[in-house]
Amino acid sequence: MMQSCDVPLALQSSGQGDDLILLHGWGMNNAVWGDGFVEQLSTDFRVHRVELPGHGMSTWCGEANIEAVSARLLYTLAQAQIAKAHFCGWSLGGMVAQALLAQRPDRFRTLTLISSTTCFGRCEDWSHAMDVTVLKTFAEQLSEDYRAVLQRFLALQMLNSEQAAQGLRTLRERVYARGEPDPNGLMTGLNILRDFDMRETFAEIDIPVLLIGGERDTLVPYQALQSMQQINSDARLVLYPGTGHAPFIPHPQAVVEQIKVFCHAG
Repeated sequence: MMQSCDVPLALQSSGQGDDLILLHGWGMNNAVWGDGFVEQLSTDFRVHRVELPGHGMSTWCGEANIEAVSARLLYTLAQAQIAKAHFCGWSLGGMVAQALLAQRPDRFRTLTLISSTTCFGRCEDWSHAMDVTVLKTFAEQLSEDYRAVLQRFLALQMLNSEQAAQGLRTLRERVYARGEPDPNGLMTGLNILRDFDMRETFAEIDIPVLLIGGERDTLVPYQALQSMQQINSDARLVLYPGTGHAPFIPHPQAVVEQIKVFCHAG
């Protein structure tokens, strides 16, 4: 059973049309999407940017696992009177969306996962993933200097990308755009990344799914997305050549168009 919290998450809304929920990644906030990206989506949808616990303007209420985070997201949507929506999650945000989908499929029209996976940590039968020892090291260092941990994580997101320098500058500009993250929320996020595994659930999804990834992503390699397609053959996959973990930063218009076409078709 999902836990609950009676404090809604921070939510920013704009546009008109069917509801579209945007969920950011670890350590970030609503600013990561960029104003232009949101404005383009807002011509077709009522876009709701939600900040995860301990990120941006959302307080951390003691959420210790993904079930508690998902429950608070559900409560937030209920308070905003959003009954059913398209969901788009980047990285950690996509994992939260998958967890909510497993509990409440009736709240979903479609699911778009940007550089997000069903299993973030590498294991014996899931080799195309991040080394969990790196996540454990981040967790150990978090209490000492969480800003330094954030900067290292941002660098990993752009590693090997053709747009690495500009992309890293953009992420660094946006990471504190809506305040300092709460180290407790950051720790919860790292624990979710370390433990997350919804491969069995992903096979049972019966709503339209779009997978968007970067060909040079070192955190969620494109091979992981291809493996997800094998788990759920109905999922559609779009890869951006030369791109790292945040394809919507170098290719905002292209990603917007993919989401629009996909959601309207769904």
